[in-house]
Amino acid sequence: MKLLFSKPVTKFFLFCCIGMIVHSCMPAFLKPAKQFVLNSDSIAVMVIPADNILYTNIKTDLIEGYDSLSAEQKLVAMKEQSLLLSQLTDSIIYVSFVNKYIYYLTQTSLKVYTPEYDYLFESNKKKSVVKLAQIECEEYFDKVRDEDVINDAYLVYNDAYVNAFAFNLWVECTSPYNDTATVLFANNRITDKHYGWFEQDWNGNVLYYENNVELDLQRVENFLNKLAERYANYTFDYLLNNYINSTMATPEIPDSSSLHFDIQSGKFYYVDDNYKFIKL
Repeated sequence: MKLLFSKPVTKFFLFCCIGMIVHSCMPAFLKPAKQFVLNSDSIAVMVIPADNILYTNIKTDLIEGYDSLSAEQKLVAMKEQSLLLSQLTDSIIYVSFVNKYIYYLTQTSLKVYTPEYDYLFESNKKKSVVKLAQIECEEYFDKVRDEDVINDAYLVYNDAYVNAFAFNLWVECTSPYNDTATVLFANNRITDKHYGWFEQDWNGNVLYYENNVELDLQRVENFLNKLAERYANYTFDYLLNNYINSTMATPEIPDSSSLHFDIQSGKFYYVDDNYKFIKL
């Protein structure tokens, strides 16, 4: 699930929204959830950007003489002989993702700091450190199967291969309610825009056609912008659930689920592993 922020959220707005949905018949864990959201503007979050970014090209079979290259030569070749990684730079990643992640985090009620403001961060009583420990950009081929039933009689299919780009993020996070750093992980991917279909000619032969729009740098940058917003929301939700777990012996949240707070509507939702950080 995704949150959209147009401006920093005020405590008055949160109070009005949550007050309309939290009542006595609600599950017990909504009480601490409400408390966390209403008091989240007292939590200071230090965001530490990643020191370096990994670029991994899994299309090694396209690199001539790959197996005979040294480890250093392989790293150079994997980036240079790629569709997207050859165009990506650390600066693009920082502008499209890291800086945007920090921005979207400031649009919540959390107080967000970066290392140059460490002296201000330390003056807060409730502190959380979010270290973007590792960022990895992967490029590879993904298999897509197109299927159809011809004349309502038999199944035909074709396996096509499309370019794929994956963004992997490892986060080390402490919270005001747990001093031990927890390693969190999230990843998402995009591929070429692919459309494949089957047609039958006059002779009864089944023909396969496909139309692909290849991934480009602009789509990757837009993708990273969206992930920055999504992962900022994951961070808020992680701190929310951490607080609930620290205040209740049995939070009673369904297995494999976490609580998500939608700031626009002021409502809480259950989310599965596809919409949150995964603990490692």
